[in-house]
Amino acid sequence: MAARAFTLLQMRTKVRSRCMIESELDLFPDSLLTDWINESWQDLRIELSNAEVEFFLASVSGVLTAGVVSGTAHGSLPLPAEAHAVYGLDLVVGGQVIDVPPISFAQRNDGQCGTTKTGVPAGHHITGVGQESTTSVGTGTIILTPAPDAAYPYRLWYLPAWVDVTNDSHVFNGIAGCEQWVIWDVAVKVAIRTNDSKAQEAGALRERDRAFARTVKSIKRMNRTGPVRRRDTRAERYPSIDRP
Repeated sequence: MAARAFTLLQMRTKVRSRCMIESELDLFPDSLLTDWINESWQDLRIELSNAEVEFFLASVSGVLTAGVVSGTAHGSLPLPAEAHAVYGLDLVVGGQVIDVPPISFAQRNDGQCGTTKTGVPAGHHITGVGQESTTSVGTGTIILTPAPDAAYPYRLWYLPAWVDVTNDSHVFNGIAGCEQWVIWDVAVKVAIRTNDSKAQEAGALRERDRAFARTVKSIKRMNRTGPVRRRDTRAERYPSIDRP
């Protein structure tokens, strides 16, 4: 899969050309455009991930701590500090990899069976995103129900938060033309800053939407599959597991 890499400098140049602000260095200094490009790139990663384009996910593996959290009916595992959103949780149970789907907070106690609060986790829910502490943010918390009855290996799939870049030589991967969405998104911000004096906002919004549709279509073409056929594979493997 060939990448179309663009440096930060090239991205700023494209924004200035697209918005006709090549000489407007006071109102639109490089530092401001750099901030906006970083913001838009983060937003693009979120939008694509939510559109089932899992190109930007990372994963972390570990072993669950068996047992309940004191005073509760569930277990827990840490949410990485850099995680923006969780997209999947896998457990290794009896040599098989199974998916632990998300559940609502209201279902946190539904994994109990009588006085038994442990078993193979059947659902997860994020209850903490990390506590701020002066210059850093700690790990968050994901609850598991029922609480693990054993130290199961796990892999957590998540979208890491984008780390802003300021070096002009840093490259952005413009795979499937996704850099066009970023350029048009910054164009919207340029229009807003000038009270849309050049009547560009509506056109920029329209082109941004078109760029997103093209990007999603192109990326999904790379991973083209047949019609989705749903099966309760978890129930087939573990018919005795109580599920919320």
